[in-house]
Amino acid sequence: MAMQKTVKLNVSTGTDLWPYQVIDEIQKVMEQGARDGKTGWEGEYSSTHIHKAEDHLTKYFHDNSGEEDNLTHAFTRIMMAVAIERGYVKAADERAVDDEFARRDREKEEFIRTGKRTIRPERKEAMKRAGTWRGDKNA
Repeated sequence: MAMQKTVKLNVSTGTDLWPYQVIDEIQKVMEQGARDGKTGWEGEYSSTHIHKAEDHLTKYFHDNSGEEDNLTHAFTRIMMAVAIERGYVKAADERAVDDEFARRDREKEEFIRTGKRTIRPERKEAMKRAGTWRGDKNA
C-alpha cells in the first residue's frame, strides 16, 4: 500500500492526520467555482453555506447521478462556513471598509505631503456635471 501525504491537524499529539487528497478535492471544487464565476463566498452568511451543504447531501443520498461530486461540494461548503464563523476570512463588507480607510489614509498623506486636496475622478466628474468644478482651484 502506498504512503499517503497527510496534513497534521493536531500538532500537540501528532496523531490526527488528514489525507492531502481531501484538501486537493476542496481545492478542485473552489477552482472550478472560480472558473464558473462563482466567487465571493466569503461575503455570504455561514448559514447560507450550511443550507447549500444540506442540499448537496440530500442530492448525494437521494440521487448521486449528477455531474457534481455532491459529497465533496457539501464538505467544501461546510469548510466555508467554518472559515467565516471562526473569522479566518474577512467578509466582503469588511474588506470594502478596509479599502475605503486605506484610500482615505493615502489621500491624507498626499495632502500632508503636497498641501493639495485629492479629488477622486468620480467626484470630479460629478462636480463637472453639477457645474461646480473650478479646475485646479478645487484642489
